[in-house]
Amino acid sequence: MVKPFARKLLWTLLTPISISLVLASAVNKEMGAGLLFLFVAPVYLVTGLILVMFSVSRNETGKVLLLSSGIIQLLGGAICVFIYLRIYFHW
Repeated sequence: MVKPFARKLLWTLLTPISISLVLASAVNKEMGAGLLFLFVAPVYLVTGLILVMFSVSRNETGKVLLLSSGIIQLLGGAICVFIYLRIYFHW
């Protein structure tokens, strides 16, 4: 049985990751995946901060969005490094 926090975290992480994988494979460029992460991470961050700061019950959805925003930013950084190495070394 998966806890509700983990279930929400998986949904907020796997949705943009799966969409970015479809974009990367359909366009044959990683730029679509990087752009998706560029737009999704700040939205998750701002929404998570608003929910954590102004929610009366300090609900876990805000914490999930903050955590997934950080993970998506790490993933986006890794994709950017991969794009840079691919351009620099002409793979």
